[in-house]
Amino acid sequence: MIQALQNKAMLGSATERLYTDSAYYTESLLYIVDKTNSLIPFYLNPVQKKIRQIKERVYRAAGTPWFLILKARRMGVTTDEQAQNFWLAATREHQNVWTIAHRTESTEEIFDIALMFYNHLLTEFRPFRKYENKRILNFNLLHSKFKIETAGAQDPGRGPRISRLHGSEVAFWRKADKIIAGLESALVPGGEFVVESTPNGTNNWFYQEYQRIKEGDSKFALIFMPWYADPTYQIPLDPGERLELSDEEKQVQRLHSLSLPQIKYRRDKQLSLKHFFNQEYPEDPDTCFEQLQGGVYTKYYVDILRPRGNLIEPFIVPPDWETYGGIDFGSGPGHPFVYGKLALSPHTGQGMFCFEYYKEGDLLRNHAQVIKHGNEINNPRCIWADPSGLQERRELKSLGIETYPGNNARKPGIDLVSWLLQPYPKLGEPLLLIFANCKNARREFKQYAWDEDKGEPMKANDHVMDQLRYMCMGILRLLRKQKRLNHPWLDYPGRITGD
Repeated sequence: MIQALQNKAMLGSATERLYTDSAYYTESLLYIVDKTNSLIPFYLNPVQKKIRQIKERVYRAAGTPWFLILKARRMGVTTDEQAQNFWLAATREHQNVWTIAHRTESTEEIFDIALMFYNHLLTEFRPFRKYENKRILNFNLLHSKFKIETAGAQDPGRGPRISRLHGSEVAFWRKADKIIAGLESALVPGGEFVVESTPNGTNNWFYQEYQRIKEGDSKFALIFMPWYADPTYQIPLDPGERLELSDEEKQVQRLHSLSLPQIKYRRDKQLSLKHFFNQEYPEDPDTCFEQLQGGVYTKYYVDILRPRGNLIEPFIVPPDWETYGGIDFGSGPGHPFVYGKLALSPHTGQGMFCFEYYKEGDLLRNHAQVIKHGNEINNPRCIWADPSGLQERRELKSLGIETYPGNNARKPGIDLVSWLLQPYPKLGEPLLLIFANCKNARREFKQYAWDEDKGEPMKANDHVMDQLRYMCMGILRLLRKQKRLNHPWLDYPGRITGD
């Protein structure tokens, strides 16, 4: 294509299309560096093509030029957004296009992409550039500028009007709501606004805007690009290799029509990224936000099936297994009453979080009926409850349920649970496993996060986590008191208050 354009006899119709067709311009004139550090012509990959097609379809149907792209990592989205910005600035007059990156290093890397576009452009299509020290391509004869900026470095609302905007990794911006508001005010009417990112938990503008899109209350249209949309994300099977799929993998395979090489790739990434897999390689647009930055247990908890993770398929707990309970009392809206059970395997010593009851807005006597009769799992030998709920514990006792005050020393409890979540060397599996149907426990393990200012966990997504701590600390103290010297829990090296 490029050699053909260099033939002067063909520059007529081809040149006209270059000025009207961004994709044609990109594949005809632009160069990029590939993963082997080789300079190659920029041919759009399947993900880039699909995003462009979705944009065009949405724009024709609704006239919406604003897009929120939720994506997996390293799919070439940022590179193609630079190509679209560059095309607009290099082929038209009076265009002011911006890209905003989340950190200085990314800003420099993105500008290098644009600089490569310019430096390797054919001379006859390269606009004159006025050189500046800043990260700007100033095509002053066209009165157009291509600019890269770092989020928060400048108030865009006070600068010139912007023709097209691209925000990169917006979920990682600090004070993104203020930055976005400034960008919106600077954008010309009808200008395209693209924000894209891998997910980064729920405490940011990107997630909140995603929720507004779901509720029909946003100017942005959603484009979701899961990891399996990229055909290169797969690992070929070795000759004669057979993959035995877990129930979870079979479900994912059916849901997303994954090939076995894609399943193998998924396993490899889950093994290396552990709890960050859903964030870096999202599979659906809801669960990918569950991973919070600064999570209490995110270094240890792995939301996949054993032996590589902390999940186990539910089963009927044998009657000879010791079972224990934990309670966190609800205290109004947003604070549910939570009751959980943990069963100890007499064979391996592993604790199975096998039952959860999670409900807001009901009377304590109704909760008590669930504790006494609401499930078929063995009645607990001991129940530890929130020590601050003295009145609630007295009421439960009057209803025939004896409880003991849980140990509310959070740091020792978190240390113990963290240790139990990790693979136990003598077993090769964690000592704490979660039944896969305990959805609230799974959610809180991924969302329970530190308050960095206070140096302690936030009082949010902590209801199952609190009652689990009461159980684990109570069980360990009981095992130590009974001197069960061969029990694997007694290998825990830490101390808990009350030992």
